[in-house]
Amino acid sequence: MSAVKTWDRIFLAAAFAGLLLSCAWAGWCRWTGGAGRRGERVTLSRDTYHPDELPMGEMKRSAWETPSSPTRRSEWTCDLFTPPEISYDPQTRQFVVVPPRLEKNVPAGTFGLQLAEVSRAPFRMQLVGFMGNESNALGLFENQETTELIVARAGSPVRSLEVTILAFEVKYEQRQSPDRMSFREKVAIARVRDERTGEEVALTDRERGYAGPLIVTLVTDTSPADRHELRAGERLELDDVSYELEKAELAPPRAELIKRDADQAVLEKRILTVLR
Repeated sequence: MSAVKTWDRIFLAAAFAGLLLSCAWAGWCRWTGGAGRRGERVTLSRDTYHPDELPMGEMKRSAWETPSSPTRRSEWTCDLFTPPEISYDPQTRQFVVVPPRLEKNVPAGTFGLQLAEVSRAPFRMQLVGFMGNESNALGLFENQETTELIVARAGSPVRSLEVTILAFEVKYEQRQSPDRMSFREKVAIARVRDERTGEEVALTDRERGYAGPLIVTLVTDTSPADRHELRAGERLELDDVSYELEKAELAPPRAELIKRDADQAVLEKRILTVLR
């Protein structure tokens, strides 16, 4: 017990001695530092302060180039609140940009024609079903002109229609019924090449496949019941004027036509949209 008390005293004495030494050292440092500072003086200059000048680079004058005329027609000039219309054509898988013109507000009778619709003709061969199971299925194709059924597989040429079947498969696809019940259904899918145009066409037995040029259906102001079909580059003769279809787009439906007189002089160019 006495030994413990002895060690406690020793530790207490050592701590007290350390405290005394720390106080002495701090006082000495403060006294010596203050003495050194009492003899120092700061001399201020009376000269006016002049900031250093930054080096300036050589300034060159360049003239803006005169803006060139736009490559597109004036109809593509847009205001802030009248931008072009952008839509997606699922048939061509491309985006379509329409200039910000509202031809549907033009009074009827000034041009002579109105746009009824823009459509695409069904492909001359349709996929209507399949035979066999998924691994070795054969496709059932129909000739749209003769209603003849053709049984073929991938890689088979159909010479009578000038079509080559590039790929064919049967797979399950998730579908939804009108009452929102999900179910799986077998679907036949084919990818064919039109040897006449070189275009590849996707066919399925769930819906009709479309290909080829767009068909524009027009009606006259005087006889709305008479429908006229045009393809790009074709002309419609009406009395002493003619109309040439320059371009057509499917989504949104629009047609660019040129109106000429009897001497083939251009009277007007207009973009028609479907009147609602």
